[in-house]
Amino acid sequence: ANSVIHQLAPSTATLTLSCNSQASCQSIDVTCPNKPGVCNIDCDGHTACQSINLKRPTVGIQDGGALTLNCNGYASCLSASMQCPTDDPCDIDCIGERACENTDMYCPATQPCDIACHGVSACGVSGANSAIYQLAPSTATLTLSCNSQASCQSIDVTCPNKPGVCNIDCVGHTACQSINLKRPTVGIQDGGALTLNCNG
Repeated sequence: ANSVIHQLAPSTATLTLSCNSQASCQSIDVTCPNKPGVCNIDCDGHTACQSINLKRPTVGIQDGGALTLNCNGYASCLSASMQCPTDDPCDIDCIGERACENTDMYCPATQPCDIACHGVSACGVSGANSAIYQLAPSTATLTLSCNSQASCQSIDVTCPNKPGVCNIDCVGHTACQSINLKRPTVGIQDGGALTLNCNG
């Protein structure tokens, strides 16, 4: 069975989780706290947080605290599911080869979502899909940086509604090859501005 980290509901605590060895937090379920509590998770080892399941609070789901997730090892967050808070910022760093490959990320509705994919195939696809979703409707700003070979290859990205914007930088050999950029799924006529830079 899976290991689970629960928050008492509702919780305004700060959760700090450090996973610094091979497979140390593999396949666990983590429920993040309500704001002003925050969720800080570091995955710094080979497959440290592979298949981790990060979830919003189960009570006061609109009030989830900010999430900072660092995936800094080979396949450290491979095949994970990451639910950002609904109305607080979300910062996801995938720094390592295959760090967040085949991973689904769910961005906030009203606050910035910053995702860095800096490693070979850091957020790319190998077999299964990788996807970046927006809570619908979303007026947040999505910033996606893909700065290595195949770092965002073949992923699906849903951009936000306006006044939110979609900023995507692809710097590297095949960094965003076969990327699939999509309009919002709700309020499709109100998609926010898109800036796409392909420099590799």
